[in-house]
Amino acid sequence: MNGELPQAPRMEPFRIKQRDRQSIELKFRYMLDRERRRKRQTYDVNVYFFLPYSFNINSASYDRNSFYDDLKLYLRFNTPALQIGELLDKTSRASPLRRIERMIRTARREDRRIDPDEFIYEGKLLGCIYKSILRDRFANFATQTDPDTISRTLASIGEIREVARRFHRATSILVRRLKNVEPHVRQHMLMIDEHLSLLIEKYAATLYETLRRSHPLVPHVSRLISKEVRYREKAGYPTVVRGKAPKEKLEERIYREKMLKRYVSEVLFFDVRRRNTAKGMEQILYAAAAGIAMMFATSIAFLGQSTFGSLTTALFLLLVVSYMLKDRLKDFFRDLLRKSVSRRIFDRKAMLYDARRHSKLAVVRERTYFLENSQVDPGVIDLRNQGTFEQALARTTAESLFVYHKRIQLQTKTMRGIHRRIGGVADISILDLGGFLRHLAAQGGLVPVESDRGVVELHPVKRIYHLNLIVHMRSDVGADIRRYRLIVDASGIERIEAVSVGQPVQTPG
Repeated sequence: MNGELPQAPRMEPFRIKQRDRQSIELKFRYMLDRERRRKRQTYDVNVYFFLPYSFNINSASYDRNSFYDDLKLYLRFNTPALQIGELLDKTSRASPLRRIERMIRTARREDRRIDPDEFIYEGKLLGCIYKSILRDRFANFATQTDPDTISRTLASIGEIREVARRFHRATSILVRRLKNVEPHVRQHMLMIDEHLSLLIEKYAATLYETLRRSHPLVPHVSRLISKEVRYREKAGYPTVVRGKAPKEKLEERIYREKMLKRYVSEVLFFDVRRRNTAKGMEQILYAAAAGIAMMFATSIAFLGQSTFGSLTTALFLLLVVSYMLKDRLKDFFRDLLRKSVSRRIFDRKAMLYDARRHSKLAVVRERTYFLENSQVDPGVIDLRNQGTFEQALARTTAESLFVYHKRIQLQTKTMRGIHRRIGGVADISILDLGGFLRHLAAQGGLVPVESDRGVVELHPVKRIYHLNLIVHMRSDVGADIRRYRLIVDASGIERIEAVSVGQPVQTPG
Protein backbone atom coordinates (compact mmCIF):
# COMPACT_ATOMS: atom_id res chain seq x y z
CA MET A 1 0.00 0.00 0.00
CA ASN A 2 1.05 3.64 -0.36
CA GLY A 3 2.11 3.93 3.25
CA GLU A 4 4.43 0.94 3.26
CA LEU A 5 7.89 1.80 4.58
CA PRO A 6 11.00 -0.39 4.87
CA GLN A 7 10.39 -3.35 7.13
CA ALA A 8 12.03 -3.78 10.50
CA PRO A 9 15.18 -5.95 10.55
CA ARG A 10 14.81 -9.70 11.02
CA MET A 11 14.21 -10.72 14.62
CA GLU A 12 17.30 -12.01 16.39
CA PRO A 13 17.11 -15.29 18.32
CA PHE A 14 17.96 -13.49 21.56
CA ARG A 15 18.92 -10.11 22.94
CA ILE A 16 19.96 -8.61 26.26
CA LYS A 17 19.15 -5.18 27.63
CA GLN A 18 19.43 -3.26 30.88
CA ARG A 19 16.14 -2.60 32.69
CA ASP A 20 17.46 -0.54 35.60
CA ARG A 21 20.56 -0.25 37.77
CA GLN A 22 20.06 -3.70 39.25
CA SER A 23 18.45 -5.89 36.60
CA ILE A 24 18.83 -7.14 33.05
CA GLU A 25 16.37 -8.65 30.60
CA LEU A 26 17.18 -11.63 28.40
CA LYS A 27 14.68 -12.24 25.61
CA PHE A 28 14.75 -15.42 23.53
CA ARG A 29 12.62 -16.31 20.52
CA TYR A 30 11.80 -19.91 19.68
CA MET A 31 10.39 -20.05 16.17
CA LEU A 32 8.03 -22.81 15.08
CA ASP A 33 9.25 -24.95 12.21
CA ARG A 34 6.20 -25.16 9.93
CA GLU A 35 7.98 -26.85 7.04
CA ARG A 36 9.27 -30.08 8.59
CA ARG A 37 5.98 -30.89 10.30
CA ARG A 38 7.74 -32.20 13.39
CA LYS A 39 5.72 -32.99 16.51
CA ARG A 40 8.24 -31.35 18.84
CA GLN A 41 11.10 -28.88 18.82
CA THR A 42 13.77 -28.56 21.49
CA TYR A 43 15.82 -25.48 22.37
CA ASP A 44 18.73 -25.40 24.83
CA VAL A 45 19.83 -22.08 26.34
CA ASN A 46 22.96 -21.70 28.47
CA VAL A 47 23.91 -18.46 30.17
CA TYR A 48 27.48 -18.42 31.56
CA PHE A 49 28.28 -15.86 34.26
CA PHE A 50 32.04 -15.29 34.70
CA LEU A 51 32.14 -13.75 38.17
CA PRO A 52 35.39 -12.03 39.27
CA TYR A 53 37.00 -13.02 42.55
CA SER A 54 35.96 -9.67 44.08
CA PHE A 55 32.31 -10.71 43.84
CA ASN A 56 32.87 -13.52 46.38
CA ILE A 57 30.29 -15.68 44.59
CA ASN A 58 31.02 -19.40 44.61
CA SER A 59 29.40 -22.73 45.43
CA ALA A 60 29.93 -22.14 49.16
CA SER A 61 28.45 -18.62 49.32
CA TYR A 62 25.68 -18.81 46.71
CA ASP A 63 23.04 -21.44 45.98
CA ARG A 64 20.46 -22.03 43.29
CA ASN A 65 17.55 -20.86 45.45
CA SER A 66 19.13 -17.40 45.66
CA PHE A 67 19.32 -17.28 41.86
CA TYR A 68 15.74 -18.39 41.33
CA ASP A 69 14.53 -15.84 43.89
CA ASP A 70 16.07 -13.12 41.70
CA LEU A 71 14.72 -14.52 38.42
CA LYS A 72 11.36 -13.71 36.84
CA LEU A 73 10.31 -15.80 33.88
CA TYR A 74 7.65 -14.76 31.38
CA LEU A 75 6.70 -17.01 28.47
CA ARG A 76 4.21 -16.04 25.80
CA PHE A 77 3.47 -16.44 22.13
CA ASN A 78 5.24 -14.19 19.66
CA THR A 79 2.95 -11.49 18.35
CA PRO A 80 1.66 -12.54 14.91
CA ALA A 81 3.70 -10.80 12.22
CA LEU A 82 0.92 -9.03 10.30
CA GLN A 83 1.49 -5.79 8.41
CA ILE A 84 -0.95 -2.92 8.58
CA GLY A 85 -2.12 -3.60 5.04
CA GLU A 86 -3.16 -7.10 6.14
CA LEU A 87 -5.09 -5.68 9.10
CA LEU A 88 -7.03 -3.33 6.82
CA ASP A 89 -7.62 -5.91 4.08
CA LYS A 90 -11.31 -6.82 4.26
CA THR A 91 -10.62 -10.17 2.58
CA SER A 92 -7.77 -11.26 4.87
CA ARG A 93 -8.55 -14.34 6.93
CA ALA A 94 -5.71 -13.57 9.33
CA SER A 95 -6.81 -10.01 10.23
CA PRO A 96 -8.45 -9.87 13.66
CA LEU A 97 -10.00 -6.51 12.70
CA ARG A 98 -11.74 -8.12 9.75
CA ARG A 99 -12.93 -11.03 11.93
CA ILE A 100 -14.36 -8.63 14.53
CA GLU A 101 -16.21 -6.62 11.88
CA ARG A 102 -17.57 -9.84 10.30
CA MET A 103 -18.87 -11.13 13.66
CA ILE A 104 -20.61 -7.82 14.36
CA ARG A 105 -22.06 -7.67 10.85
CA THR A 106 -23.38 -11.24 11.11
CA ALA A 107 -24.87 -10.55 14.55
CA ARG A 108 -26.70 -7.46 13.21
CA ARG A 109 -27.99 -9.12 10.05
CA GLU A 110 -29.04 -12.45 11.53
CA ASP A 111 -29.69 -11.37 15.11
CA ARG A 112 -27.18 -14.02 16.15
CA ARG A 113 -25.39 -14.16 19.49
CA ILE A 114 -21.67 -13.30 19.36
CA ASP A 115 -19.31 -15.93 20.79
CA PRO A 116 -17.83 -14.03 23.77
CA ASP A 117 -14.56 -15.97 24.02
CA GLU A 118 -13.78 -15.78 20.30
CA PHE A 119 -14.75 -12.12 20.08
CA ILE A 120 -12.66 -11.05 23.08
CA TYR A 121 -9.71 -13.14 21.84
CA GLU A 122 -9.71 -11.41 18.45
CA GLY A 123 -9.98 -7.99 20.11
CA LYS A 124 -7.00 -8.60 22.38
CA LEU A 125 -4.98 -10.10 19.54
CA LEU A 126 -5.65 -6.99 17.47
CA GLY A 127 -4.35 -4.86 20.34
CA CYS A 128 -1.10 -6.87 20.48
CA ILE A 129 -0.53 -6.74 16.72
CA TYR A 130 -1.37 -3.04 16.59
CA LYS A 131 1.14 -2.29 19.35
CA SER A 132 3.95 -4.07 17.45
CA ILE A 133 3.11 -2.19 14.26
CA LEU A 134 3.06 1.17 16.02
CA ARG A 135 6.36 0.48 17.78
CA ASP A 136 8.15 -0.37 14.53
CA ARG A 137 6.52 2.30 12.39
CA PHE A 138 6.98 5.23 14.75
CA ALA A 139 10.62 4.26 15.34
CA ASN A 140 11.03 4.43 11.56
CA PHE A 141 9.19 7.75 11.25
CA ALA A 142 11.84 9.56 13.30
CA THR A 143 14.47 8.87 10.61
CA GLN A 144 12.47 10.22 7.66
CA THR A 145 13.58 13.65 6.39
CA ASP A 146 13.44 13.92 2.59
CA PRO A 147 10.16 14.92 0.85
CA ASP A 148 9.55 11.50 -0.73
CA THR A 149 9.73 9.57 2.54
CA ILE A 150 7.72 12.28 4.32
CA SER A 151 4.89 11.72 1.85
CA ARG A 152 5.01 7.97 2.45
CA THR A 153 5.13 8.55 6.20
CA LEU A 154 1.94 10.64 6.07
CA ALA A 155 0.24 7.87 4.10
CA SER A 156 1.41 5.37 6.73
CA ILE A 157 0.03 7.56 9.53
CA GLY A 158 -3.26 7.60 7.67
CA GLU A 159 -3.32 3.79 7.64
CA ILE A 160 -2.53 3.69 11.35
CA ARG A 161 -5.40 6.03 12.04
CA GLU A 162 -7.70 4.00 9.77
CA VAL A 163 -7.24 0.84 11.89
CA ALA A 164 -8.24 2.75 15.03
CA ARG A 165 -11.13 4.48 13.24
CA ARG A 166 -12.61 1.17 12.08
CA PHE A 167 -12.29 -0.33 15.54
CA HIS A 168 -13.84 2.77 17.12
CA ARG A 169 -16.76 2.38 14.72
CA ALA A 170 -17.12 -1.34 15.51
CA THR A 171 -17.15 -0.49 19.22
CA SER A 172 -19.89 2.06 18.73
CA ILE A 173 -22.05 -0.43 16.80
CA LEU A 174 -21.56 -3.18 19.38
CA VAL A 175 -22.28 -0.96 22.39
CA ARG A 176 -25.17 1.10 21.00
CA ARG A 177 -26.92 -1.00 18.37
CA LEU A 178 -26.55 -4.69 19.18
CA LYS A 179 -29.02 -6.05 21.72
CA ASN A 180 -28.06 -9.72 22.03
CA VAL A 181 -24.64 -9.05 23.61
CA GLU A 182 -23.59 -9.90 27.17
CA PRO A 183 -22.66 -6.88 29.33
CA HIS A 184 -19.15 -8.19 29.97
CA VAL A 185 -18.50 -8.37 26.21
CA ARG A 186 -19.43 -4.69 25.89
CA GLN A 187 -17.06 -3.83 28.74
CA HIS A 188 -14.20 -5.80 27.18
CA MET A 189 -14.76 -4.06 23.85
CA LEU A 190 -14.65 -0.63 25.49
CA MET A 191 -11.41 -1.47 27.32
CA ILE A 192 -9.70 -2.64 24.12
CA ASP A 193 -10.98 0.42 22.26
CA GLU A 194 -9.53 2.74 24.90
CA HIS A 195 -6.25 0.81 24.77
CA LEU A 196 -5.88 1.29 21.01
CA SER A 197 -6.39 5.03 21.39
CA LEU A 198 -3.82 5.21 24.16
CA LEU A 199 -1.33 3.26 22.03
CA ILE A 200 -1.52 5.84 19.24
CA GLU A 201 -1.12 8.66 21.73
CA LYS A 202 1.84 6.98 23.44
CA TYR A 203 3.94 6.36 20.33
CA ALA A 204 2.93 9.66 18.73
CA ALA A 205 3.96 11.53 21.88
CA THR A 206 7.33 9.77 21.91
CA LEU A 207 7.88 10.72 18.28
CA TYR A 208 6.75 14.30 18.97
CA GLU A 209 9.35 14.58 21.73
CA THR A 210 12.08 13.17 19.45
CA LEU A 211 11.49 15.41 16.43
CA ARG A 212 12.86 18.91 16.08
CA ARG A 213 10.12 21.51 16.25
CA SER A 214 10.88 22.52 12.66
CA HIS A 215 10.43 18.96 11.37
CA PRO A 216 7.63 18.73 8.78
CA LEU A 217 6.02 15.83 10.62
CA VAL A 218 5.46 17.76 13.84
CA PRO A 219 2.05 19.32 13.00
CA HIS A 220 0.74 15.99 11.68
CA VAL A 221 1.83 14.12 14.80
CA SER A 222 0.33 16.84 16.99
CA ARG A 223 -3.04 16.54 15.19
CA LEU A 224 -2.92 12.76 15.56
CA ILE A 225 -2.56 13.08 19.33
CA SER A 226 -5.36 15.68 19.50
CA LYS A 227 -7.75 13.44 17.55
CA GLU A 228 -7.28 10.57 19.98
CA VAL A 229 -7.68 12.80 23.03
CA ARG A 230 -10.92 14.21 21.63
CA TYR A 231 -12.17 10.73 20.78
CA ARG A 232 -11.59 9.40 24.31
CA GLU A 233 -13.17 12.51 25.76
CA LYS A 234 -16.27 12.05 23.60
CA ALA A 235 -16.44 8.34 24.46
CA GLY A 236 -16.25 9.14 28.17
CA TYR A 237 -13.02 7.31 28.88
CA PRO A 238 -11.24 8.46 32.09
CA THR A 239 -7.76 8.70 30.51
CA VAL A 240 -8.20 12.29 29.30
CA VAL A 241 -6.08 14.84 31.14
CA ARG A 242 -6.48 18.55 30.44
CA GLY A 243 -5.22 21.73 32.02
CA LYS A 244 -3.53 21.68 35.41
CA ALA A 245 -4.57 18.22 36.48
CA PRO A 246 -3.70 17.15 40.03
CA LYS A 247 -0.97 14.63 40.65
CA GLU A 248 -3.50 11.96 41.58
CA LYS A 249 -5.21 12.32 38.19
CA LEU A 250 -1.92 11.89 36.34
CA GLU A 251 -0.99 8.84 38.42
CA GLU A 252 -4.39 7.27 37.80
CA ARG A 253 -4.00 7.85 34.09
CA ILE A 254 -0.62 6.06 33.99
CA TYR A 255 -1.99 3.24 36.13
CA ARG A 256 -5.00 2.70 33.87
CA GLU A 257 -2.84 2.75 30.75
CA LYS A 258 -0.54 0.11 32.24
CA MET A 259 -3.41 -2.13 33.36
CA LEU A 260 -5.11 -1.94 29.95
CA LYS A 261 -1.84 -2.94 28.30
CA ARG A 262 -1.50 -5.92 30.65
CA TYR A 263 -5.14 -6.89 30.13
CA VAL A 264 -4.80 -6.95 26.34
CA SER A 265 -1.39 -8.67 26.23
CA GLU A 266 -2.49 -11.54 28.47
CA VAL A 267 -4.01 -13.19 25.38
CA LEU A 268 -0.45 -14.18 24.38
CA PHE A 269 0.60 -15.60 27.76
CA PHE A 270 0.56 -19.24 28.77
CA ASP A 271 -1.09 -20.89 31.73
CA VAL A 272 2.06 -21.92 33.64
CA ARG A 273 2.10 -24.81 36.13
CA ARG A 274 5.41 -25.12 37.98
CA ARG A 275 7.00 -27.97 39.88
CA ASN A 276 10.23 -28.19 41.87
CA THR A 277 11.92 -31.32 40.54
CA ALA A 278 15.12 -30.94 42.57
CA LYS A 279 13.39 -31.64 45.89
CA GLY A 280 12.35 -35.16 44.92
CA MET A 281 15.77 -35.96 43.47
CA GLU A 282 17.48 -34.65 46.60
CA GLN A 283 15.41 -37.00 48.76
CA ILE A 284 16.44 -39.91 46.54
CA LEU A 285 20.10 -38.93 46.82
CA TYR A 286 19.82 -38.58 50.61
CA ALA A 287 18.22 -42.01 50.82
CA ALA A 288 20.99 -43.50 48.64
CA ALA A 289 23.67 -41.88 50.81
CA ALA A 290 21.99 -43.19 53.99
CA GLY A 291 21.80 -46.66 52.43
CA ILE A 292 25.51 -46.68 51.56
CA ALA A 293 26.43 -45.54 55.07
CA MET A 294 24.16 -48.18 56.62
CA MET A 295 25.74 -50.89 54.49
CA PHE A 296 29.14 -49.86 55.86
CA ALA A 297 27.95 -49.84 59.48
CA THR A 298 26.18 -53.18 59.13
CA SER A 299 29.24 -54.77 57.51
CA ILE A 300 31.42 -53.55 60.40
CA ALA A 301 28.92 -55.00 62.90
CA PHE A 302 28.88 -58.40 61.19
CA LEU A 303 32.66 -58.41 60.90
CA GLY A 304 33.12 -57.43 64.56
CA GLN A 305 30.70 -60.03 65.80
CA SER A 306 32.43 -62.79 63.85
CA THR A 307 35.84 -61.60 65.10
CA PHE A 308 35.19 -60.68 68.76
CA GLY A 309 32.04 -62.65 69.48
CA SER A 310 28.87 -61.37 71.15
CA LEU A 311 28.67 -58.85 74.00
CA THR A 312 32.35 -58.05 74.33
CA THR A 313 33.95 -54.73 75.12
CA ALA A 314 35.84 -54.73 71.82
CA LEU A 315 32.59 -55.28 69.89
CA PHE A 316 30.90 -52.51 71.85
CA LEU A 317 33.65 -50.00 70.99
CA LEU A 318 33.68 -51.12 67.36
CA LEU A 319 29.91 -50.57 67.06
CA VAL A 320 30.22 -47.08 68.56
CA VAL A 321 32.98 -46.15 66.10
CA SER A 322 31.03 -47.60 63.15
CA TYR A 323 27.97 -45.55 64.17
CA MET A 324 30.08 -42.38 64.31
CA LEU A 325 31.55 -43.13 60.90
CA LYS A 326 28.11 -43.95 59.49
CA ASP A 327 26.84 -40.40 60.07
CA ARG A 328 29.97 -38.87 58.55
CA LEU A 329 29.82 -41.23 55.57
CA LYS A 330 26.16 -40.38 55.00
CA ASP A 331 26.98 -36.66 54.75
CA PHE A 332 30.03 -37.37 52.59
CA PHE A 333 28.16 -39.52 50.07
CA ARG A 334 25.20 -37.15 50.06
CA ASP A 335 27.44 -34.23 49.03
CA LEU A 336 29.35 -36.40 46.57
CA LEU A 337 26.22 -37.65 44.85
CA ARG A 338 24.66 -34.20 44.75
CA LYS A 339 27.74 -32.68 43.11
CA SER A 340 28.13 -35.51 40.62
CA VAL A 341 24.52 -35.34 39.36
CA SER A 342 23.75 -31.61 39.77
CA ARG A 343 24.68 -30.98 36.14
CA ARG A 344 22.49 -33.84 34.97
CA ILE A 345 19.21 -33.15 36.74
CA PHE A 346 16.93 -30.14 36.48
CA ASP A 347 15.92 -28.03 39.45
CA ARG A 348 12.55 -26.84 38.18
CA LYS A 349 9.97 -27.83 35.62
CA ALA A 350 7.11 -25.78 34.18
CA MET A 351 4.25 -27.10 32.04
CA LEU A 352 2.83 -24.48 29.68
CA TYR A 353 -0.83 -24.74 28.68
CA ASP A 354 -3.01 -22.79 26.32
CA ALA A 355 -5.11 -20.44 28.46
CA ARG A 356 -8.20 -20.84 26.24
CA ARG A 357 -8.21 -24.51 25.29
CA HIS A 358 -6.05 -25.94 28.12
CA SER A 359 -3.87 -28.00 25.77
CA LYS A 360 -0.25 -28.62 26.78
CA LEU A 361 1.98 -26.60 24.47
CA ALA A 362 5.47 -26.69 25.99
CA VAL A 363 7.68 -27.92 28.83
CA VAL A 364 10.44 -25.79 30.36
CA ARG A 365 13.18 -27.26 32.55
CA GLU A 366 15.81 -25.19 34.42
CA ARG A 367 18.97 -25.91 36.39
CA THR A 368 21.95 -24.01 37.77
CA TYR A 369 25.43 -25.11 38.82
CA PHE A 370 29.04 -23.99 39.23
CA LEU A 371 31.77 -25.24 36.90
CA GLU A 372 35.52 -25.18 36.65
CA ASN A 373 36.91 -23.74 33.42
CA SER A 374 38.36 -27.13 32.57
CA GLN A 375 34.84 -28.60 32.53
CA VAL A 376 33.51 -26.15 29.93
CA ASP A 377 33.62 -26.53 26.17
CA PRO A 378 36.83 -24.84 24.93
CA GLY A 379 34.78 -22.72 22.53
CA VAL A 380 33.13 -20.95 25.49
CA ILE A 381 36.46 -20.26 27.19
CA ASP A 382 38.03 -19.06 23.93
CA LEU A 383 35.16 -16.61 23.46
CA ARG A 384 35.51 -15.41 27.05
CA ASN A 385 39.25 -14.79 26.63
CA GLN A 386 39.13 -13.17 23.19
CA GLY A 387 41.52 -10.23 23.08
CA THR A 388 45.18 -9.92 24.10
CA PHE A 389 44.40 -8.17 27.39
CA GLU A 390 41.76 -10.76 28.32
CA GLN A 391 44.10 -13.65 27.52
CA ALA A 392 46.78 -12.20 29.77
CA LEU A 393 44.30 -11.71 32.63
CA ALA A 394 42.92 -15.24 32.23
CA ARG A 395 46.27 -16.70 33.31
CA THR A 396 46.28 -14.94 36.67
CA THR A 397 42.73 -13.74 37.47
CA ALA A 398 40.43 -16.13 39.30
CA GLU A 399 36.78 -16.22 38.28
CA SER A 400 33.82 -18.32 39.39
CA LEU A 401 31.76 -19.74 36.55
CA PHE A 402 28.03 -19.97 37.26
CA VAL A 403 25.77 -21.58 34.65
CA TYR A 404 22.04 -21.21 34.11
CA HIS A 405 20.70 -23.87 31.73
CA LYS A 406 17.19 -23.89 30.33
CA ARG A 407 15.65 -26.50 28.02
CA ILE A 408 12.40 -25.74 26.19
CA GLN A 409 10.44 -28.41 24.38
CA LEU A 410 7.65 -27.05 22.17
CA GLN A 411 4.70 -29.19 21.16
CA THR A 412 4.93 -27.90 17.61
CA LYS A 413 2.13 -29.98 16.13
CA THR A 414 -0.34 -28.90 18.82
CA MET A 415 0.61 -25.25 18.41
CA ARG A 416 0.18 -25.40 14.65
CA GLY A 417 -3.27 -26.85 15.08
CA ILE A 418 -4.51 -24.35 17.65
CA HIS A 419 -2.81 -21.08 16.62
CA ARG A 420 -2.26 -20.82 12.88
CA ARG A 421 -1.27 -17.15 13.11
CA ILE A 422 1.38 -17.72 15.80
CA GLY A 423 4.96 -18.02 14.56
CA GLY A 424 6.82 -18.82 17.76
CA VAL A 425 7.31 -18.35 21.49
CA ALA A 426 8.92 -15.44 23.32
CA ASP A 427 10.84 -16.23 26.51
CA ILE A 428 11.57 -13.18 28.68
CA SER A 429 13.86 -13.66 31.69
CA ILE A 430 14.33 -10.73 34.07
CA LEU A 431 17.28 -11.21 36.44
CA ASP A 432 18.07 -9.02 39.43
CA LEU A 433 21.87 -8.96 39.76
CA GLY A 434 21.83 -7.56 43.28
CA GLY A 435 22.71 -10.99 44.69
CA PHE A 436 25.86 -11.10 42.57
CA LEU A 437 26.92 -7.54 43.48
CA ARG A 438 26.21 -7.51 47.21
CA HIS A 439 29.89 -7.87 48.25
CA LEU A 440 31.26 -5.09 46.05
CA ALA A 441 32.77 -2.07 47.77
CA ALA A 442 32.17 1.51 46.66
CA GLN A 443 35.77 2.36 45.87
CA GLY A 444 37.33 4.87 43.53
CA GLY A 445 40.44 6.75 42.58
CA LEU A 446 41.80 9.97 41.15
CA VAL A 447 42.74 10.11 37.47
CA PRO A 448 45.14 12.90 36.43
CA VAL A 449 44.07 14.48 33.13
CA GLU A 450 46.27 16.98 31.32
CA SER A 451 44.43 19.69 29.42
CA ASP A 452 45.50 21.26 26.11
CA ARG A 453 47.20 24.03 28.07
CA GLY A 454 49.30 21.62 30.07
CA VAL A 455 47.24 21.97 33.25
CA VAL A 456 46.75 18.73 35.17
CA GLU A 457 43.37 18.16 36.80
CA LEU A 458 42.43 15.27 39.09
CA HIS A 459 39.12 13.58 38.26
CA PRO A 460 37.49 11.33 40.85
CA VAL A 461 36.32 8.09 39.22
CA LYS A 462 34.39 5.17 40.72
CA ARG A 463 35.89 1.71 40.48
CA ILE A 464 34.18 -0.56 37.99
CA TYR A 465 34.13 -4.32 37.52
CA HIS A 466 33.63 -6.46 34.43
CA LEU A 467 31.04 -9.22 34.61
CA ASN A 468 31.40 -11.25 31.42
CA LEU A 469 28.31 -13.06 30.27
CA ILE A 470 28.11 -15.59 27.43
CA VAL A 471 24.74 -16.66 26.00
CA HIS A 472 24.58 -19.86 23.98
CA MET A 473 21.36 -20.93 22.29
CA ARG A 474 21.09 -24.20 20.39
CA SER A 475 18.22 -25.92 18.58
CA ASP A 476 17.72 -28.77 16.15
CA VAL A 477 18.43 -26.47 13.21
CA GLY A 478 21.35 -24.34 14.41
CA ALA A 479 23.14 -22.51 17.21
CA ASP A 480 24.16 -19.00 18.21
CA ILE A 481 26.66 -17.91 20.87
CA ARG A 482 27.52 -14.36 21.92
CA ARG A 483 29.50 -12.61 24.61
CA TYR A 484 28.47 -9.51 26.52
CA ARG A 485 30.31 -7.42 29.08
CA LEU A 486 28.39 -5.91 31.97
CA ILE A 487 30.14 -2.86 33.41
CA VAL A 488 29.11 -2.74 37.06
CA ASP A 489 30.01 -0.97 40.29
CA ALA A 490 28.84 -1.26 43.87
CA SER A 491 25.59 0.57 43.00
CA GLY A 492 24.61 -1.61 40.08
CA ILE A 493 24.92 -1.82 36.31
CA GLU A 494 26.51 1.08 34.45
CA ARG A 495 26.07 -0.28 30.92
CA ILE A 496 26.10 -3.41 28.77
CA GLU A 497 28.51 -3.90 25.88
CA ALA A 498 28.19 -6.51 23.13
CA VAL A 499 31.70 -7.90 22.77
CA SER A 500 31.79 -10.64 20.14
CA VAL A 501 30.06 -13.52 18.43
CA GLY A 502 31.60 -16.98 18.56
CA GLN A 503 31.32 -20.29 16.76
CA PRO A 504 28.66 -22.82 17.80
CA VAL A 505 29.75 -25.11 20.63
CA GLN A 506 28.33 -28.14 22.38
CA THR A 507 25.88 -27.59 25.20
CA PRO A 508 27.32 -28.93 28.49
CA GLY A 509 25.38 -31.77 30.07
